[in-house]
Amino acid sequence: MKKNVRNIILGLAITMLVGISSYTISLVLLTTSTSHTKNEVKISCATNGNNVGDTRYEIAASMHLMANGLIVAEDNAKNGVKSMSMDQLNATYNLIKTLPDGSEKTNFMDIINRWKSCDFSQIVSDHNTVWKILGQGQPENTLNGRAISANESAIKSTINLIKRGDYSKNQ
Repeated sequence: MKKNVRNIILGLAITMLVGISSYTISLVLLTTSTSHTKNEVKISCATNGNNVGDTRYEIAASMHLMANGLIVAEDNAKNGVKSMSMDQLNATYNLIKTLPDGSEKTNFMDIINRWKSCDFSQIVSDHNTVWKILGQGQPENTLNGRAISANESAIKSTINLIKRGDYSKNQ
């Protein structure tokens, strides 16, 4: 009788270990896989600060998410939104400063400085610029969509937030 109980407990323990391991492996695979659905690109932006490519994509991803809150997408689908606060703008600005000098750094600086000055007159073009950077290296025809117009009410509320001084940590 004791041998049967021991065997049952051992069997249950092994089954639980296999189940937990399978769940963990599945979760890792699901969160790191690249999605090929329309207007959705998953990019790993984890960086230790030593890889310029990672930093470049982290900057583009941050700027893309901030711009998403202020644009209307061609297909009405957006892949995430991040609040465009002065804190976020300054954090992204500081990342841009770590890039090597060149046209891309200059372009990023021009965009972020416009945004820090509450100038969203080129937000559609800015969004599409960073969206193209995120799409580089992706399988052809998997990065669809683009911004087609600015969401004026979102821009006005963002300008009011920044001007009100809620995010007043200026450089």
